[in-house]
Amino acid sequence: MTLPVIALLGRKDQPTDAVEEYCRYLGSALQAHDIQLQIHRVPWELHGWRDSLHALQLQAANWRATWVLVQYTALAWSPRGFPFRFHRVLNILKSSGARVGVVYHDVEPYSSARLVDKLRRIAQTRVMRHALKLADLAVFTVPLYKLSWLPFVPTNALYTDPYAPSNRKISTDSYERHVLKMSKQAFERFEARNKVADNPSPTLQRCHFIPVGPNLPIAEVATPRKHPSEVPTVGVFSITGGEQGTRETETIVMAAKSVCKKLGRIRLLVFGRHAEIREASLRRGLQNTEVELSVEGLLAPTEIVARIRSCDILFFVRGGISTRRSSAIAGIACGVPMVAFVGPETSWPFPDAGVVLVSPDHPKELIDAANLLLTNTEFREGMALANCIVYQEHFSWVTIAHRYAAVLSKA
Repeated sequence: MTLPVIALLGRKDQPTDAVEEYCRYLGSALQAHDIQLQIHRVPWELHGWRDSLHALQLQAANWRATWVLVQYTALAWSPRGFPFRFHRVLNILKSSGARVGVVYHDVEPYSSARLVDKLRRIAQTRVMRHALKLADLAVFTVPLYKLSWLPFVPTNALYTDPYAPSNRKISTDSYERHVLKMSKQAFERFEARNKVADNPSPTLQRCHFIPVGPNLPIAEVATPRKHPSEVPTVGVFSITGGEQGTRETETIVMAAKSVCKKLGRIRLLVFGRHAEIREASLRRGLQNTEVELSVEGLLAPTEIVARIRSCDILFFVRGGISTRRSSAIAGIACGVPMVAFVGPETSWPFPDAGVVLVSPDHPKELIDAANLLLTNTEFREGMALANCIVYQEHFSWVTIAHRYAAVLSKA
């Protein structure tokens, strides 16, 4: 019997919507488990919140006992990152008898030091915590122990991760107080004082870590490239917008010039979202060098796969590499070795993949890793094979759908 599941999205991102693509690839993979994922939206940016919530209420009347997986990013539910109305969406679903899941694509609040971003951080933290309290199921795209705002201390029992914290007791003492780090005796006193049952944190049982897939049409059984490029080729798949993109562009120019100085002529392919915006800066920075620069903006998915697979290595400098960054997973899925910045969300299985993790604070590490991969054929081929294995075991849509099916059947 086919199990219907609803994926509920907020406003559509432009020019591409990674969350919608995620849902489409996931829905296709779930069909093998007799799960039919249907995509619906709350188009508040087009019709206003009042009419959109009323329409949702009418729709939700038909979703009693049906899983509704609400996709959360701050900007999908607010024009400026203050998603206070998100809980109204969840309340409508709960009151209609739907089984509510929240998929956290944004896993942390904004981190900028500006006053407005501090206010956003407070607002987003409260919204994410309240959503977790309402949800029957919560899916996180990074491991739980990487999150700063959870109302409990996660255990690493669910992870095979050498970088996970040691096992420790957990508590849901309060959504508004700091996390309690208690010794065994202190926890037992807390348990007795609050008459906690067998499970001191029922919230944890509703939380699951499932990474994202590549959002690209990639074969389930990936194979590494067998022949290197005639000219050493370095790829960069998409650049962040705004000031962050400016810093990324400077890093790309610096690394490309340094690698070119050591190896001679190289090819640099920059493609994907925001790439065309940075073309002028890239060309200025690389003039009078032997770097052959090619810049392309948005491409069809099959063209993106072709560009990635034409590269010998990829740079990932869009902040720290993370299991929620589909642009990073794309390189792994294509079997291309990567040099990536480590960050707060970096976790297993990246140490097992063909990814050389380097510090964003030490640019020489980025350069040295690129030189090593481009000059040592045996090492590069080994890293490519590692990426193919890790993709099939952790990041393929078949694997992700299997985990979703298991979670939905047990929840």
